[in-house]
Amino acid sequence: MDRAQPDILIVEDDAELAALYQFLLQQEGWSSEIIDHGRTALERLDTPPLPRLILLDLLLPQIDGSQILKKSRRLEPAPPVVVVSALGARQREESLRLGAQAYFPKPFDPHQLLNTLRALVPPSD
Repeated sequence: MDRAQPDILIVEDDAELAALYQFLLQQEGWSSEIIDHGRTALERLDTPPLPRLILLDLLLPQIDGSQILKKSRRLEPAPPVVVVSALGARQREESLRLGAQAYFPKPFDPHQLLNTLRALVPPSD
């Protein structure tokens, strides 16, 4: 059976936060898939179909989120990546240098996050 393409791949190890993301995205009309480990996320990026966008935490079990960001930039087509992380300004700069389209510090403003996601990936009908 073929896997459906999720609009947004949520890579977040905090289950409550991942569920909040998924709820917010669903309210906006996006489909999503949650992955809670770095290694699993890397493997998922090898399995079509690719997501339309990746919502990425940097502090993950097994593999650092920056490794997922690097791998995502090598994909064709490369999905946009939005990083949401509790790490500081240095990690923000590094994430943007590695190709993230946006970086939000935790805690984040859900309205700003959704506005950014809408600009990068319009909700599917």
